[in-house]
Amino acid sequence: SRLLASHTHEITPHPLPRSQPRCRFFCRGEGRLPPKEHFIAAFAKAKKTDVTAYHERVSDAPFVSTTLTRKPVVDATRDSALGVTRWTLANGARVILKPTDFKADQVMLYGYSPGGSSLEPDSLFTAVSFAAQAANVSGLGPFSAVELEKKLAGIAVSIAPFIATYQEGVRGNGSPKDLETLFQLAYLEFQPPRGDDSAFAAFKQNMGSAIANRGASPEAAFGDTVRALLTQHHPRSRSLTQPIIDSLDLKQALTVYRDRFADASDFTFVLVGSFTLEAVRPLVETYLANLPATNRKEEPRDIGLAPPVGVVEREVHRGREPKASVSLTFTGPFDYTREERQAFRVLTDVLTIRFRDQLREEQGGTYGVSVSGVTQKIPRFQYSMSVEFGAAPGRVNQLVSVVFAQIDSIQAKGPTDAELAKVREQIIRGRETDLKQNGFWLNLLASADQNGDDPHVLLDTSELLRQATTERIRDVARKYLNEKNYVLVKLLPEK
Repeated sequence: SRLLASHTHEITPHPLPRSQPRCRFFCRGEGRLPPKEHFIAAFAKAKKTDVTAYHERVSDAPFVSTTLTRKPVVDATRDSALGVTRWTLANGARVILKPTDFKADQVMLYGYSPGGSSLEPDSLFTAVSFAAQAANVSGLGPFSAVELEKKLAGIAVSIAPFIATYQEGVRGNGSPKDLETLFQLAYLEFQPPRGDDSAFAAFKQNMGSAIANRGASPEAAFGDTVRALLTQHHPRSRSLTQPIIDSLDLKQALTVYRDRFADASDFTFVLVGSFTLEAVRPLVETYLANLPATNRKEEPRDIGLAPPVGVVEREVHRGREPKASVSLTFTGPFDYTREERQAFRVLTDVLTIRFRDQLREEQGGTYGVSVSGVTQKIPRFQYSMSVEFGAAPGRVNQLVSVVFAQIDSIQAKGPTDAELAKVREQIIRGRETDLKQNGFWLNLLASADQNGDDPHVLLDTSELLRQATTERIRDVARKYLNEKNYVLVKLLPEK
C-alpha cells in the first residue's frame, strides 16, 4: 500500500504489438514498463514514511449523562406460586419480574403499551411504519449508530424499539453483568430521538436495493396477493414499493416516534432471567421510574383490517419453474374463551398431523405442509386458520381436494384416538420444555397481562386436555372450518 501511495505513474492495461513481449500492465502511452529507478525511488520513499497503526476511537461519554434520582416503587405484590413479583412505579409504569436459573447469562426484557400505529391517521401510516427504524439507524442518546456499536463492543446487550399495529414497545436482552447498560438503553429509547440524515438516506437506499427485483419474484407476488385478499386491499397492507420508500421523511418519522414513546405511564415491562430482585430494583427505580409520563389513556383503534366474507379464490401465474404453492385460509369471529382457544389449538395440531400424513406420506404430493391457527382479542375477537404447502403444478387441484376431503372427515367423525393421543403427548412434552425457557415465561406473562388471563390457569393444561375429546374437536372443526368462507390462492407457473 505504501508503494502504490507513493508511485505517481498511472498504470492501465495497454495492448502490445504482437512483436513485443507480452506483459499485463504498462505505463499509459509508452508500451513499456517504467524504468527501474521509479520502483527503487518508490520503495525508498515508502521505507521513510511513518505509518501509525489504526486506533479505534471510542467515546468515553456515559450512556446517560443526566443525573437521575431514584424514585421508589409505590406498590409491590408477590406471587409465590409463580415466582413472580409485580411493581408499580411512581410514573404509573408497571414491572413484572420473574428471576430464573434456566440460563446463567440471560436476562430478557419486553416493554409494551397499547396503541401502536392504529392511533395514527392513514396519512401518517408510512411514517409510523418506519418510525422505529428511523430512530434505530440514527443512533441513541448522544451516539450515532456507528458510535453506539463501538461503545457496546464487548458488552452483551441488545435492545430495539418497535411500533406494531396495536402496540408499541421495546425488546431487549443482555447478560446479568451488563444489566445497568440494558436499563440505560431502555431509558434512552424514550428520550427524543436523534436524527441522522445520512444514516437514514443509506437506510432508504438499502431498502430500495432490497426490493429492486422484488417484482420478479413469484413468491413475492404470491405473498402480496394473499395479504391483499385477506385484508380486502386495505391501504395499510399494501406492499413496499420504491415510491413509498422515496416518500419517507426522517423528520416526520421521528415526530411520530416521539409521540408513541412520549408517555410511559401505560407501559408494562416484563423482566425474566438470571437476576435478583435486590440487584435489579435500583435499576428499575433509576431508569424505568424516570421515564416520561403524561398519564394519557390510550386504547388501540379498529382500523378496519378485516378478512372478506364468502369464498375468494385466485390464481397467480408467475415464473417458469415447474413448481406451485397453495395458501388456504379460514377466517371469522371467534368465541374468545380459554376453553375455546385450547380446543382450537388442539384442532390446529390435529390438522398438522392429518395433512402431513395425507399430503406428504400417502399422496407423496409435497415435501412439507404447515398449518397455523391464530386467535386474537384486539381489535375484535377473531381467528384465522391457514394451510400452506408446495406441490407440482399438475397436482395442485388434486391436493386441494384432499385437504377439503380431510376437513370434511374431521367435521363428520372428529379426529382419531391416535391423533388425539399424539397431540396430547406433544403438548405435555412441549410444556415440560417450555417451563425451563426464559422466552416462554416472558411471552406467557406478557400475554396473560395483555389479555386479562390468569397465568396460573394458563399453565395448567391437564383439565383442558381432558376436555379435548373427539366430539369436542369435531364441533370446533365444524364451527371454524367453514367451507363457505375462505380465501384460496394458488401460485402457478406462467402459461
